Parts: sequence; structure tokens; C-alpha cells
Amino acid sequence: MIIPYQSELFKNIKRHKVDKMMLELEAILKVYNKNEIIFKGDEYIDSLGIILSGKVLIAKETSNGNKTLIAYLDENNMIGEVMAISKNKITNLVVSVHDKTEIMFIPISNIYKFEDLKNNLIELLAKKAFYLNKRVYYLQLKSIRGKLSRYLLDLLESNECSTFSIPFNRQKMSEYLNVSRPSLSRELGYFKKIGIIDYYKETIKVIKIHELEKFQE
Repeated sequence: MIIPYQSELFKNIKRHKVDKMMLELEAILKVYNKNEIIFKGDEYIDSLGIILSGKVLIAKETSNGNKTLIAYLDENNMIGEVMAISKNKITNLVVSVHDKTEIMFIPISNIYKFEDLKNNLIELLAKKAFYLNKRVYYLQLKSIRGKLSRYLLDLLESNECSTFSIPFNRQKMSEYLNVSRPSLSRELGYFKKIGIIDYYKETIKVIKIHELEKFQE
């Protein structure tokens, strides 16, 4: 089994120590095909998953079947850790794979055996809470331009470069910001037309940062 040494769950832990931990963690490897559901509502989770390869989509599903994209996770990211710790059922949450994906599942009770892993898990949960707060902030913005400008500015900050790639295609990006795809394309075109940004496919270049900041609400 591949050991995800780069996962933040094993942050600052020597490889030889991780190798020893794996003997007690009783990890299970599962492989999912594209569009296959990992978790979907009304089930208990007792293990966290580490993505070894591929991509995972996490969405919130409403009673009428509509979905709002919450997160788009790739290699070394974790899934299910919050629900595994809380011991609650998933509610209206859909977790599925975007491509063929390999995930290592580790029972949460086994992680508690190691102080290093517990400390890293606490730090990861704090980061996830920050991420979700930011996500809520996007959804609270009233205008599409406000959501788009704030999202681009956050990507600009995290990449520390004026040119960066958006981690979604246009459809997934519209779901993430909770706007329609045509409206998103229109606003991206508007920003390009007035010279604030330039783009080609998923690559964005921010040309006028201060002008982009003016659209925040």
C-alpha cells in the first residue's frame, strides 16, 4: 500500500516513525471509478480518508436534488474526518469522485492512539474551519461580481503570483460560487473586457488588482 507521507496528517513525523504507525493504524485501501459515490447521506462514518490519487468532490444536496459544491479535493487531502470525530450521520452531503481515485481509510479510533497524529488532526480541523468560513463568505456576497472578485483575489493571495490556474473547470467554478455558468462566463468576460483580468481556459492573469478589489461587497 502507498503511504501518503506528504499528507498533513503525518506532518513533521519522520518516515520511519510513520512506517511503524501504519502497522497499528489498520488502514484500508479503496479504489473508486469516475462519478462513483463515496458517502451519501444518512450513514455513520468511523474512518477518515486520505486521497492517494485522483480528485474528490464534496457537495451539499437540497431536498429537491440541487447540489452546491463545497470543496474540490485532490491528492493528500482528507475526507470524512469531521464526521468521524463527531460520530454523527452525514446529512444531505454527497461525496463523489471526479476521476478514478484511490483513498486510504484509517479508523479514527486508531489515530487517537498516537499523540502526533491527534495534534496534526486538530491543526487540520482548524484549517478546514477557516476554509469553510471563507466559503460561507462567498455565498453571502450578493452580486456575482462580488463573489467572483473575492474568489480571484483569494486565489491571487494563495498563489502569490498574478497568473494562476483555477482548480475547477467553468461548470464546477459556477457551482462553487453558487451562480449559473452563463452568468459566471459573462462576468469573467466583463472583467476581461475592461482590462482587469485576462484568461485562457483555466489560467487567469490579474492585471489590475486595485480595480478588482473595488467590486467586493
